[in-house]
Formats: sequence, structure tokens, C-alpha cells
Amino acid sequence: MRGADAAGLDFEANMSGYRRRKLDAMTNRRGRIEMLGAEMLLRYAMKKTCGIDVTGLEIECGSFGKPRFSDASLPEFSLSHSEEAVACAISDREVGTDVQHVDRLRPAAARRIMTDAEFEAFLRLDAKAKEEAFFRTWVLKESLMKLTGKGFSMGPASFSVLEEEVSCGNKTAYLKCFDKLKLKKYMLGIASFEPIDTEPICVLFDEIVSFN
Repeated sequence: MRGADAAGLDFEANMSGYRRRKLDAMTNRRGRIEMLGAEMLLRYAMKKTCGIDVTGLEIECGSFGKPRFSDASLPEFSLSHSEEAVACAISDREVGTDVQHVDRLRPAAARRIMTDAEFEAFLRLDAKAKEEAFFRTWVLKESLMKLTGKGFSMGPASFSVLEEEVSCGNKTAYLKCFDKLKLKKYMLGIASFEPIDTEPICVLFDEIVSFN
């Protein structure tokens, strides 16, 4: 997302009130750049895949902070950002996504987010496999928590993502992890209440800017 800081100036002028408040509350420069990148990608994806220009359209959020367009006729979406990558999932039904930069393993974090069964399986792995398992677990749990709109109020250690189908109240949530992305060292998770049969599309920042 190099260049997002400068290119985002035009985008800031037409952000929804909700997104602008989030941006204004962000004091960390990297965080602001990532948030601008997510705004740019949302507009790009909506225009590219749905033919809808969402510039300036209002966004509201649920009681646990899940954003959606105020216009209920528009698709659902989910955004995530990490380091130099941003992710956007768009669907005609609820959806959740999370992207993470795969860097150093954090064993203490693994214990906090994993169920007992997940952590026992994690401990049996070698170092490389542990790294992959940790980030796979992280992106799938974040995606599911975003899908439900409940966020961390669910408690990530209260449910397992060892399987790609998870009971979620009276529904079944379907999970998918992508670790062979064009952008290396990143892992992407998607969660939906319908089977996931799509593949992620990777685009470079320059394409997003030129498209808009």
C-alpha cells in the first residue's frame, strides 16, 4: 500500500461519516494508511464487481461494530488490513474476512485464542507448522467473529475452527483459509453462512488508484 498516504487525500473528502470518524480517531500513521487502503479497496471492489459507485454513501454499524451500508439494498461487506495488505469481501449475504501478515509466532496468544483441543493439536506440531496453524486459526476465528457481527464478545477460545464447517447457533458457518496468495507472507480467512466457492483476487495498489 505504498503511496496510500498521498493518494488517500482525495478519498478522505468523500468518506462516509462512520469511516471518517474511525480515521480521525486513528493516531497511528500506519493505521491511518491501512484504513485508507481499506476504503479505497471497498470502493474499487464495489465498482469493479457490482458496478456500484459507493463514494460518499453512508455506513452504519451494529451493536458490536460490524459495518454495513445504510442502504439495505446494497451488498454486505467485510474489511481487514494488516501491514501492507488490505482485504475486502463482498456478498449478497453476511460475510466476514480477515488478513494477517505471517510474522513471528506468539505462543501466549495461541493459548488465549485456541480451544483445549486446538492447543493440544498445536503443541504436537513442529515450529514451521505451528506458525502456519496459529495464523490459520487466527484468520478463521476473526472471520467468523466478523461474520456473526459479535466480534470478540464471542470469545475466540469458545469455539473451534479445526473443521471448515462450524455450528453457529441455528446456522452452519463455512470457513476457508487461503495461504497461497500472490502477496507472500500473508494469510486470508473468509467466513460465510453459505459454502464458499470463490477464490480471492489480488490487485496492486496502483490498479486501485487508476481505476478510481
